[in-house]
Amino acid sequence: FQGLSPKEYIIEYIVVAITVLAVAVPEGLPLAVTLALAFSSNKMMKEQNLVKHLDACETMGCATTICTDKTGTLTSNKMTARSIYTNGTDFSCNDPSLSLGDFIKVSPDRPKASILTLITTLIAVDTMDETTVEFEGNKLTSSTGNPTEVALLAFAHSLGEDCQDLRDST
Repeated sequence: FQGLSPKEYIIEYIVVAITVLAVAVPEGLPLAVTLALAFSSNKMMKEQNLVKHLDACETMGCATTICTDKTGTLTSNKMTARSIYTNGTDFSCNDPSLSLGDFIKVSPDRPKASILTLITTLIAVDTMDETTVEFEGNKLTSSTGNPTEVALLAFAHSLGEDCQDLRDST
């Protein structure tokens, strides 16, 4: 900065400051996200949810905030069932336009109806605490309760079962 006029000195100072900010902010975001996920895992542990990996907090917890990474990618804060292993077959739906239930319905290795009924009955009974879901047709319109249970109830609904009827019958 030697030999610069006061005006040039201030301009050079602002350019350096902007450069430092442009370099430092993206480097600080991973640390901020890691800290946020660590606090989330502690909160989830208090709620008796086991978290092995910090990034699972984003999908496992009852998140109330949408986070972005330094590339601007948004998370939708909605958990969905994408895979199930039953009767020796792994059903993994990789098509985002299909629900897991719809994927299983069109699968050539589709489990027997009695197995699917058992799965949906278990989901309905095991989620009887506080979780509720409402559908219009096949679309989930509202839900309350644990996001994991909401995802399981949506999966049961996509298999064609009404979990509320199953709950009322037990």
